[in-house]
Amino acid sequence: LVPHSRVASQVLDVRDLAAWRVRAGLERATGVVNVSGPVVPLGDHLGAARDVAGHRGEIVPVDQDWLAAHEVRPWSGERSLPLWLPLPEYAGFMARSTAAATSLGLTSRPLTDTLTDTLAWELASGPGRARKAGLSPSDEVDLLAGARQ
Repeated sequence: LVPHSRVASQVLDVRDLAAWRVRAGLERATGVVNVSGPVVPLGDHLGAARDVAGHRGEIVPVDQDWLAAHEVRPWSGERSLPLWLPLPEYAGFMARSTAAATSLGLTSRPLTDTLTDTLAWELASGPGRARKAGLSPSDEVDLLAGARQ
């Protein structure tokens, strides 16, 4: 399920955040900054995730109203679609300028590196662990079937 393409993502690898926090502390950097990764259109982010995972299946676009009508929650929690935030309520949420943090030394590794390492961690963690967010496999199958109609 892919929500509309007007949504952005802004992911920062926790390893980059940790390294920056240590450097900023040692350098006694101060100021109010937005700390996040670069702005990436959600469609590009999901395309990179597909490439990393080797997914060649069908892409099923859906409207945010369709997701809400089918009780899919945005962002997190049970029956959620992580990285999706409805518009206009969250317009600009994942499009914050990180110029101030970058000027203080924040760097971000390529998204594909984060996705590759996250997938490796996920696979090593095993399929049976409890989930606190996302769709269950059976929910995803049911939603995909409904979206194709």
